Amino acid sequence: MMKKKEDSIAGKVRAYLENHPSMKDAVVMDVANYSALARNIKDETGINKRSAIGMALRRYREEIGYSEANEKKIVAVLKGSSIEVKTKMVSVTLMRYEGVRTSLFEIAKDAGKGSSVFFMIEGSEAFTVITNENHLEKIQKALEKKIIRIEKRLSMLLIRSPPQIEDVPGVAAFLTGTLAHNNINIAEMMSCWKDTIFMIKEEDTGRAIDVLKAWL
Repeated sequence: MMKKKEDSIAGKVRAYLENHPSMKDAVVMDVANYSALARNIKDETGINKRSAIGMALRRYREEIGYSEANEKKIVAVLKGSSIEVKTKMVSVTLMRYEGVRTSLFEIAKDAGKGSSVFFMIEGSEAFTVITNENHLEKIQKALEKKIIRIEKRLSMLLIRSPPQIEDVPGVAAFLTGTLAHNNINIAEMMSCWKDTIFMIKEEDTGRAIDVLKAWL
């Protein structure tokens, strides 16, 4: 009976760590404050015995091992990545209609003749276009009545990673968390194979580059 109780506590602790990746990595890398973490787990899970939680945390670290820390894999991917920045960008959200798609394709053709950026994301109710500010007038002229929202003065941060990014979960989450912890809001986010793209306010560009370059 005691063994079942211990297994139940270990299971709850494991579930807590699996749902809190940063805490999991801290435990696996043995840099966690076990006493403080045990208090948090006790409060959130209802487990009454902090000593049993502490034992479960240490057992978990022994089972997983440092080499399995996901953050270590993420950092390895980021160290092989580079960052490209484009300013004077705009995000336009439009109503989702067939005619909107056709008009956007025509504008995209013109944008594609130069070195412009033109990304089109289709959602269930709307299209979002990410492009250079100099294309905004064309979009407004062709689709003025279909525009829901325009966000100007954005910068695009394009992070190019090695192919290994496909096999490492949590890279995008790590980057978004890093920006969020530094109070940098992400206006839009998208990805395509090895590229992870963030749209942020232009005034945050310098700070965002400094924050991300610490990992690249």
